Amino acid sequence: DGIVGLTNWRLPALEKAIAAKTLRPLRELMTADDFYRNQTGLNYAQARYLCQYLQHKRKLAAYYKAFRDNHKKDKWGVKALEKVTGQSIETLEKSYLKWLTTLRQ
Repeated sequence: DGIVGLTNWRLPALEKAIAAKTLRPLRELMTADDFYRNQTGLNYAQARYLCQYLQHKRKLAAYYKAFRDNHKKDKWGVKALEKVTGQSIETLEKSYLKWLTTLRQ
């Protein structure tokens, strides 16, 4: 009934950044204007796995709809993410990072 994201080749770079404590906070990733200029590959990995996490939690479609419907008031989608998950982005990030450690390529 749709596309399902799977673990791919971007995971090792993400794991490396987590271990080195160099991964951007989600709020910064979502609101920074340098996504394509600074650590582009890592940004893609982090965004991809955030979407996969939301997919795992069965929240991806709801997040997409909330973001699409409210982008004029919530340009970056942070409020939509918090509303759909029922958590602050900082709390969500903790469970997201914990979930990432369970993935295997």
